[in-house]
Amino acid sequence: MAITYTPITDFLTKDTLPKEDPDKVILGADFSAEFNAISTAFAGAAPNLNPTFDGTVTFVDATGGSLTVTGALAGGSLAISGNGTIDGSLEVTGALTNDGSDVATEDFVIGQIEEAELVLIGDAPADGKTYGRENSAWTEVVIDTSEFDEIVQEIEDTLEEISNGTINSAELNVSGNAVVGGSTKSASFIETHAVTTGVLDCAVANVFSATLSTATTFSFTNVPAVDGAYACTLKLTAAGNAVTWPAGTIWPTATAPTLSAGTDVFVLLTMDAGTTWYGFVSGQEIA
Repeated sequence: MAITYTPITDFLTKDTLPKEDPDKVILGADFSAEFNAISTAFAGAAPNLNPTFDGTVTFVDATGGSLTVTGALAGGSLAISGNGTIDGSLEVTGALTNDGSDVATEDFVIGQIEEAELVLIGDAPADGKTYGRENSAWTEVVIDTSEFDEIVQEIEDTLEEISNGTINSAELNVSGNAVVGGSTKSASFIETHAVTTGVLDCAVANVFSATLSTATTFSFTNVPAVDGAYACTLKLTAAGNAVTWPAGTIWPTATAPTLSAGTDVFVLLTMDAGTTWYGFVSGQEIA
């Protein structure tokens, strides 16, 4: 808060006067007048403890206007441009506004709650249909299930054909393993054939053929890891080239067969997912 004080006596000018000039003398009355003026000026200043302000008070500081009040703040109007921090209570008997808009008081909020109209939502009709809320009312939701019904009907027809022992289809494609609980009967059983240069891929075929042009080491890959047996047939034309059989292959009398100059046919069987293979000669020197 600014203190307005205007000096009465120009003491600095007295220093420039000659010694014999009577105005050079400083009288006690001059000091009394100055001290009284200073006292009067400070009387308008607010004390540091429990100050009382009458009228409009503006607080400005270098940070843009921060006001910190510790304790209770009560009075007429309080306008804060900037940040206002109150560590205590703020009593407002008039309107409290923020950027020109009224701030809702506790009484206002309670009144709004008391005047609010609560609408209870009843249960949807219990008729087995599907309902949703639309415009504050229950509306039936209709879902077109015709396509699903057709798919379900196809599945039911297929299951019925299987249960009757017949499948009216030219071809049954199964991706993965087909597990049949009973016996399998077919007018003809066709196995898939694949040409190999040494790797017998069990996921591709059960019958393999190879015509060698160099020494070859045979190996298995993708052996079915199922509880059962897997067997494959190999038609081999070695053409005089040496053959190394897969590790773990056991032959009759523990002796690998001697390859002929023509075409030989072998059967390889495993019952432990490829750890052990049993080799059998099906025919040799086949023209």
